[in-house]
Amino acid sequence: MNITTFWDAHYRIEDDELRVMIADIVTSALLAAGWSRNKLAAQTYRHPMTRRKNYLSRFSILEILADFIIKADMLAERTASHPVKNADAEFYREQQRKKREISLEAFIEGGGQVDLTGQIYLPREDVTNL
Repeated sequence: MNITTFWDAHYRIEDDELRVMIADIVTSALLAAGWSRNKLAAQTYRHPMTRRKNYLSRFSILEILADFIIKADMLAERTASHPVKNADAEFYREQQRKKREISLEAFIEGGGQVDLTGQIYLPREDVTNL
C-alpha cells in the first residue's frame, strides 16, 4: 500500500463518518493481509501531510490514519484567537521562560530595586569577599 497515494486520493473527503469507515476498511484489510498490531504501530513511514517539511520523522500507519480521520485544519488553528499548541513545545517554552524570569519577591529579596521612572537597579556584588 502506498500511503502517500492513499492520502492524496482520500484526504479531501469532508464526511467525517466516511473517513472513519475508510480508515476502518484499511486497518481491517491490513490485518487480514497478515499485518500484526506491532507492524501497524511501527514508526516506519513518512507522514504524507508533512512529507516536504519534516521528511526525517517517521510515523506509524495508525498515527497517519488517526490524522486522516481528524483532518485538522492547521491554518484555521493558527489563525484562531487561542490556537492549539504542541504540548512538548509549550513545556520547553515554559522551562526557558523560568530560566529568564524571576518573581518580584525574589527580585526584591535579592536587593533589586525599581524607581518611579521604571529604571531597574540590580544589587552590586560584594567584591571584598573574593
